[in-house]
Amino acid sequence: METRRAERVPDFIVARHPSEVRHAMPEINIKPVQLEPAQTAANTTARSGDIDMNNHVTNTRYVDFMLDNVPGEVRSGCRPVFSDIIYRAEALEGDNIEIRRTEADPDEVCGSMPELDTFITEYKCLAFWHNLVKSKSRFLFITREKEKELVRGFTLWA
Repeated sequence: METRRAERVPDFIVARHPSEVRHAMPEINIKPVQLEPAQTAANTTARSGDIDMNNHVTNTRYVDFMLDNVPGEVRSGCRPVFSDIIYRAEALEGDNIEIRRTEADPDEVCGSMPELDTFITEYKCLAFWHNLVKSKSRFLFITREKEKELVRGFTLWA
């Protein structure tokens, strides 16, 4: 734990648990595209109400930040039907977080997921890539080269 890197689960633990676990949802691996330049961006500051017991922004707040950055006309006329999120780093109270969004082609992104193919063809879906970044410093005048990626995500709306 001191290096903050994931470690392999010991064999004696793996042996005690079944290897064929059924998941509630299918495992889908979406590789988000690089969001440069983002179509739109918003800024927020991590507040005390966003913080968990480890003094990091709680993972559900990242989802809130992503959903709040979707255009109002999409949020009022559609609902999120699928999302995927990759957590890459933590944010602390007081950190400035830039929320970036880029519109995506649902067919291109979800084309490799047969579970969503019929859904996408039946409904008029909208898709967005999301990227949340913070600067390494808590000061807003730091340049873009010093940003740290917090979250990559994807949402599908119908």
